[in-house]
Amino acid sequence: MNTLILECKKFIRSRIFVVILGVILVLLASLFYKNYLNYQQVDADKKHELLLIKKGIGDILYPADGKSPCIYSADKEKMDLLKESLDIAENTVKLRYSGNERGFMESAIVMYEKIIEIKESDIDFSMSKSYAQHEKERLSEIIKVNGTYQYEEAPLDGVLVEYNNIKYILSVIFLVTLFYFFITTYLDFNYHKGFLFTLPIKKTSFIVSKAIISFIINIVLIISQFGLSLVFSYFWKWKIDFDYPVFHELAGGFLPVKKALLNYIEIEIAVCFIALLISTVLYSLYIKIKK
Repeated sequence: MNTLILECKKFIRSRIFVVILGVILVLLASLFYKNYLNYQQVDADKKHELLLIKKGIGDILYPADGKSPCIYSADKEKMDLLKESLDIAENTVKLRYSGNERGFMESAIVMYEKIIEIKESDIDFSMSKSYAQHEKERLSEIIKVNGTYQYEEAPLDGVLVEYNNIKYILSVIFLVTLFYFFITTYLDFNYHKGFLFTLPIKKTSFIVSKAIISFIINIVLIISQFGLSLVFSYFWKWKIDFDYPVFHELAGGFLPVKKALLNYIEIEIAVCFIALLISTVLYSLYIKIKK
């Protein structure tokens, strides 16, 4: 315990933590600004996508030259499907600009269902069936969770900023933790030997203390960057209590963003603990062999 306390004091005096927090602060500020630009781009892209869907179906039904008949005019079922799909697409575009979010999403779900039917009917349409299916499931999940926000607004949420970048953030924190453990342990054993000999410290307990502190650093950094993220959300008046459904690769389906984040953090903590445990054993063996 004394070794652990001693190491904690030394870590605080080194100001490494302040530097790391400063780096995280700058990175998060950059990510929030990047996310805001993405929000504007996604909003424009989604509006453009709706217009393209409407135009694409309209072009199939009514060829641009105004003289050629629809290539599916001989098939009544396909013509009925296309006309119905065009009406739904036009209504979806109107609802998108009306401010009726739930009405728009419900109409968009039906629109994507029709696109799936169009693809299954072997009608040549530019959008893929898999994309239409994904959009249909995504909007259905949003309605199931809260029925209010759609994707264009979701990037304003601070928690979603975390999810969009969680893999990179956790990877950096993990590497920082391991880097701190190896570098400081190496420096103490090779350049600060007097420190170890003047105090009644066992080398094994010293290495274990380093590993424990490194593990604590990992957890504190995760908590710190989430705290900073909430500060940014509050500062810019963005949503901080919004729980958007996201596709989680490990779960193989949609999960609320907070639950998906928790899964990644649990994995990060487990991996960091195992990595430091293995590193501690290897370092201890190395010290014994070196003797």
